[in-house]
Amino acid sequence: MNIFLIVINIFLIVFVVILLPFLKNNKGDTKNNPDDNMNGIELLEFQQNLKEMIEDFKNFSDDILKKIDDKEKELNKILNEADIKIKEIKYLIERVNLLREAEYKVELKKDVPVDEKNKKPTTEKVKKPISKFVIDEKSNEDIKVPDKYEKIKNLLQSGMSIAEIAKITGLSKGEIELVKNLKKDSQ
Repeated sequence: MNIFLIVINIFLIVFVVILLPFLKNNKGDTKNNPDDNMNGIELLEFQQNLKEMIEDFKNFSDDILKKIDDKEKELNKILNEADIKIKEIKYLIERVNLLREAEYKVELKKDVPVDEKNKKPTTEKVKKPISKFVIDEKSNEDIKVPDKYEKIKNLLQSGMSIAEIAKITGLSKGEIELVKNLKKDSQ
């Protein structure tokens, strides 16, 4: 819009520059020529038309600026609505991911063998180390790998990352890395 106003100003400057020499020539001839009154009237009409044209250009440019401002406000409103929709979609995606994780955890619990489900936590034998320097060979015989570690191995084989598995199973990344390293050592 500023370019439009600059062009109009240049047009007016050029027009005035062209008229100035014409007006100087007419001033010298006013005493000698009786038609000067007619030329003066025509010049006044021309100036009046020029003022009206300038006023029309100004009104036109004001209307255009107003329309541009209205469109800008409308675009900002649409952008704000789009931002809200994007936030809603992100929230829904996060919710779906959490539901999937919960379903997966339930599935892991369903896959536990029947005899392990019926075990009571109070009846489990917990081996306490006798001394930190003595290794008890019998304690290694009682250790069984839980099915959740087998699931971790399966997930690792399927190509999932440690962070994804930690998020799904609820185990720490360190524990998953340990299972991964144990898997490598056993192979």
